[in-house]
Amino acid sequence: MQRNILSAFATLASGALLSLLPRLAAAQTPITVPPLPPVDPVCVANLQLFTLGLAHPAANSFSTTCGGLFHERSFDESPFVTLSDGTVLIAGGTDYDHPNGAWHSEDLAEAELYLPAAGIFVPTGNMAKVRSGHSVTLLHTGNVLVVGGGSTSNLYPDASTSAELYNPLLHLFLPAAPPTRRHVGGHSATLLDNGKVLVAGGMNCPQYFCLASAAAELYDPSTNTWTAAGGMHTARAWHTATLLSNGKVLVAGGFANYSFSTSPALASAELYDPASNTFTPTGGLNAARGFAAAALLRDGRVLIQAGSGCNSDLGGYCVTVDIYDPAPGKFLPYGPLTSGAFTPAVVPLPNGKALLIGPRSPQLFDPSTNGFTPAGAKTPGACPDGTAALLPNGQVLMQGTFGAACISPAPHPALLYTP
Repeated sequence: MQRNILSAFATLASGALLSLLPRLAAAQTPITVPPLPPVDPVCVANLQLFTLGLAHPAANSFSTTCGGLFHERSFDESPFVTLSDGTVLIAGGTDYDHPNGAWHSEDLAEAELYLPAAGIFVPTGNMAKVRSGHSVTLLHTGNVLVVGGGSTSNLYPDASTSAELYNPLLHLFLPAAPPTRRHVGGHSATLLDNGKVLVAGGMNCPQYFCLASAAAELYDPSTNTWTAAGGMHTARAWHTATLLSNGKVLVAGGFANYSFSTSPALASAELYDPASNTFTPTGGLNAARGFAAAALLRDGRVLIQAGSGCNSDLGGYCVTVDIYDPAPGKFLPYGPLTSGAFTPAVVPLPNGKALLIGPRSPQLFDPSTNGFTPAGAKTPGACPDGTAALLPNGQVLMQGTFGAACISPAPHPALLYTP
């Protein structure tokens, strides 16, 4: 039976890759299709049994994907986005490596897809520009809007004044109308109920070293145009932006400039109303923080966890949680967490709980009790960070770096969490 399963997987994987080749050949940027990273056959067999409903991974547990990423895209510089067909797009970012113990990084234009049914990553069309710190937003059309981003190297053209659209049917990135402002990094991009995308704040200079912006603008996919939105009351970057059940957007925290050592984190928050196209202040965070993670809970509240800039916490990492209740417009403090996280993530699960991801100890938050519990034993040596996506089968895919320095050797496996 295992031989039949592996044969079926080989057909699936090779067919998926071959179907991409004609589209890859027509991509904007010339690319070379790399060989698939090594695949664990036992993992493949177990995955196929899971897909057929004949087996199920242990509940509240972590495992690794059957195949590895082509690039280890660390931290929050290459967000994962789950597409309408259930595959996950990973585009651009910074590839970190440390050959012979020395750090090395390279910004990327390459993109790849995770295929949940096969447990592997396959290449897809490249972006037109190298991007790190960009935003990716799934549109109602099924396309993905990529906005801005910068590069740590002057060797690449400036991407901060450009945007692209990923078409999952063509497996190509196509040009989109350029935004009216620079978005080097630290900006938010939130899909509104009307189908437009609100892009707010962030760094708006050619390089990272500048003040944050209070400006905001709207992208309309139906017309491929940008229009100005009302400005925020506070300039901020690396803040959170969350669409509420009432259609408004909660913007909270962040930093006022790139120099975190001299720029205290922000505690202020504000609401964007699409009807009036304006921002209004709302209750502030109990713990000022930037680089935090936020998600809408099933009960309509917003959970914001971890981040950095909490002066009272060890190393500046925040070990508390703020939960926003839209009815009174206030944040309430919860926690503490077992550890802080510089690049955290929050993923709402189908069972109503939320998975809080950080580099040390992932936890579960239960809105019915406002309590925290451990999220199972993670893979030894793994450091899950703030890049995660919910899969159609209820599992959570996340970047998982490994080793003493949390840098994984090839083939760079990712992590899966099973609720």
